[in-house]
Amino acid sequence: MSIYENEKLFERAKSLEAYFELAVHSLKGLPNVIDIRNTGLVAGIQFAPSDKGVGKRGYAIFDHCFRNGALVRATADIIALSPPLIVEKSQIDDMVNQLTDAINTVD
Repeated sequence: MSIYENEKLFERAKSLEAYFELAVHSLKGLPNVIDIRNTGLVAGIQFAPSDKGVGKRGYAIFDHCFRNGALVRATADIIALSPPLIVEKSQIDDMVNQLTDAINTVD
């Protein structure tokens, strides 16, 4: 707990909240995105199920991100983002750019 306090990690996360929210909500309107929700530095992006089956699109987006250097979590057709509290704005941009590419690439 002293590291969190000494390095002001909670304050840092709070200062990035609005930036992160705008970044993830920029995904609205991309193919098959049906919901985006966030709190703090945690977000969930829900996708319409693929004709190939429930969870297939979410896994394909996870796989595309992983192969291109972005680690996200997939649960069925929902991708979760939760960067570390030391994240930089440029890293948030990179994560959202990778996710945008994956969403636009995966059928």
